[in-house]
Amino acid sequence: MARPTRRPQFDTLVADWLATRRSANTRAAYGTDVREFARWCAEHEEDPLDFDARALRRYRSTVERSGASSATVARRLSAIASFGTFAAARDRTLEFSDVTRPSVEPRAAPEVLGDREAAALLAAADAIAVRAALLVRLLMLDGLKVGEAAAADVADVTGRPPRMALTVGSRMIPLHPDTATALHAYVARRRSGPLLLSEGRARRSDRLSRFGIDFVIKEVARAAGVTGSVSGNSLRRRYVVAAHAEGTAVEDIRRRAGHADVRTTRR
Repeated sequence: MARPTRRPQFDTLVADWLATRRSANTRAAYGTDVREFARWCAEHEEDPLDFDARALRRYRSTVERSGASSATVARRLSAIASFGTFAAARDRTLEFSDVTRPSVEPRAAPEVLGDREAAALLAAADAIAVRAALLVRLLMLDGLKVGEAAAADVADVTGRPPRMALTVGSRMIPLHPDTATALHAYVARRRSGPLLLSEGRARRSDRLSRFGIDFVIKEVARAAGVTGSVSGNSLRRRYVVAAHAEGTAVEDIRRRAGHADVRTTRR
């Protein structure tokens, strides 16, 4: 006989619990993890609001057999543990078993562009076009994300070289003087529209897409003779490491780069 479930109560508790997560990425990941657990519970006639150690061992075994990494298993179980703690605090009649999570090896720090590679990329971007020069500097010297660079508008820019700033969401980023010079040259007399333009035929006013940005970065890397993987993320990592080497506080770098968690910045 199937165990009765309390799906409406579960859905309400999940929504309330996710609302306590500050990061949109965390809300999305944890929401997926807990709903995946609920789906497993439905298939195995378990109640997601009344799970015990036996059910958790079975669920963990299912996730591990699916080929998930230890980090993924740990995250999914962490989501269940967090939700269980929240739900029990909201409704004292609920009882949850302790969640045992696997140990996870610390991730190695990602590779970072060296001084010579960074200089070669900047020189190659300058030789290609002012748009490439601006894009590489926004990512490497100012720490923008690729999505932020793609979404930026001319109206988000204030000031004149060498002191210019770009508003990105709730952050106002003072631009590096070299970025300000490239931006001023690229924007020229434009006062509205996308900051970075697609330059295909008959598409001069279109916004440069994330795919287009990746294409420009790869073009610059080839011209610079940089053989390793070069991406928007690797350019941002160069910004973080260079800022730290110059003595900028980690928390200031975190805010400037838009990291939700300072652990990302430290890594």
